[in-house]
Amino acid sequence: MRIATMKLKLLLIFSVIWSLQISPVMASPTMAGKVISVKGDLQAINAENQARQLKRRSVFYEGDTLKTTAGTYAQIRFSDGALVSLKPDTEFYIARYNYQQEGEGKNWSIGRLIKGSMRAITGVIGKKDPKTYQLKTSSGTIGIRGTVYELALQKGLYVAVWKGGITIRNNTGGMDLGMGSDFNYAYVPDINTPPQGLLKPPAVFRQASVAPQKPAKTAQKTTTDQSGSAASDTSGDSVTTASSSTTETDTADVALDSGDTNLLSTDPVVSSDPTTSTADATGISITPDSTVISTGAVDQRLTSAELQAMTFVGLGIYAGANAPVFAGGLATDGSGGSPILTDMTAKPGDTNFATSTINDVVRQGGAALNASGSNSYYSASWGVWNGSQTPVEIQKDSTDPTVKVFWSGPLFWGTFQLPPAAAITARSGTTVNYSNVLGFIGGGSGGMVTSLNFNADINFSTGAVTNGSLIITNGDFWNMTFTGNLVGPRINTGGTVSGYVNSGGTPVQGAIPTILIGPNVEAIGGGFDLEAISNPNIYVEGQFTAECAGGRPAC
Repeated sequence: MRIATMKLKLLLIFSVIWSLQISPVMASPTMAGKVISVKGDLQAINAENQARQLKRRSVFYEGDTLKTTAGTYAQIRFSDGALVSLKPDTEFYIARYNYQQEGEGKNWSIGRLIKGSMRAITGVIGKKDPKTYQLKTSSGTIGIRGTVYELALQKGLYVAVWKGGITIRNNTGGMDLGMGSDFNYAYVPDINTPPQGLLKPPAVFRQASVAPQKPAKTAQKTTTDQSGSAASDTSGDSVTTASSSTTETDTADVALDSGDTNLLSTDPVVSSDPTTSTADATGISITPDSTVISTGAVDQRLTSAELQAMTFVGLGIYAGANAPVFAGGLATDGSGGSPILTDMTAKPGDTNFATSTINDVVRQGGAALNASGSNSYYSASWGVWNGSQTPVEIQKDSTDPTVKVFWSGPLFWGTFQLPPAAAITARSGTTVNYSNVLGFIGGGSGGMVTSLNFNADINFSTGAVTNGSLIITNGDFWNMTFTGNLVGPRINTGGTVSGYVNSGGTPVQGAIPTILIGPNVEAIGGGFDLEAISNPNIYVEGQFTAECAGGRPAC
């Protein structure tokens, strides 16, 4: 009676949810700027890991990773006027960017040098609000107090300040360079080693952009000197703006390394936006970033308490056509309706599961909890977040919790506690049928899920999973079959999921991720993400739990 009442409540809730015909969409990327020039091969990799080739005048966006190959030099200009020179074999991630010349809205410019070398002039964003400009690396975070600086990741981080000043900050504290400081150059071996001041430009910087600034006083600290010669370059870079056919000299005096010295003068910016004018060379003051960046050993998206609470595994299914699914990552308890979910490179049953890389951390954020349920005996919880008003938050960068993308539609989730390994071993010699559906929650293009039947036979001696079927009704009729094998507590269906939707027999593809649950593996927790092969706009997603035939006492 209690199960029937819960099903009725869930059906009523989903009648309202799916009658709204919510269309899940990812937030549109923000245009960050344009390519001034490129000599060689320049690519942009977006948040979905899709690559596109960039050339002069190409647009790049927030969330893009810009990559240069060997021998490639590129110049880019952000919409606030900031200029960046990318050297060969460089990866530069535009983690967060927003610039609004007028009106409301927070301006941000947060980047990360993943590898390689770059030179930069800060733009308007840093001048208006210094705290909103940050440049991060694996060895530390750069806070800007000036305009022209250069970075190179080569067995650590080399830093040079040509004009103005910066602050390097990592786990050991901070160190100022340039603009009244003891040093203009530094080397930072890693995130846990203090920056080392250098008296000469490191050899990795083949020439100084301008005559080096004179230190404020004679250095009294122990330094590590790196060989390299300083060369004065008084010829400013040239850029041609779209509003003028004449060549203008950039007063910031950013000179490129030999090999790309003519790129700016031969590749004009094509834009009528006045915000793409030459960056101001004076007066930009950027305060240090207080965020400490990890080398990757610690995931900074999760607190110690959150990590310790991740004793469950999670399942997440984004609702909509062509929407992704992730299953089997560590998770916190979902009985309160707001678990923290992760998408990991390994899955339960894999030998490296507990220590594998976390790709994404998924949080409810401000999304509404439209429905949820739980079963205390099986330590199983499930629900749906509705991100249509305030989106679900997805943290993408293990070293920077502020790097996020957003999901503005429903997300079905489940959390389950893994059974003891001994319980699976104890089943050896038996074959168990799982077909007693305890509950389900789901919806799709045809509306809410009104009925669901599941069946699977598991041979605990061989690990074979046979006679798998999933039948769903939600306005559409879905009839699916599958086979598979046990990998620890996880049912691996491989590419065996197949079936059809509706009477015409339209072929269907998708996933039915499932896992054994319960202290004696009496049940299965799982989900489904299915769509018509010929028309992805016909789809259904959701969660379910099913006991062995006859219910728990019969198991």
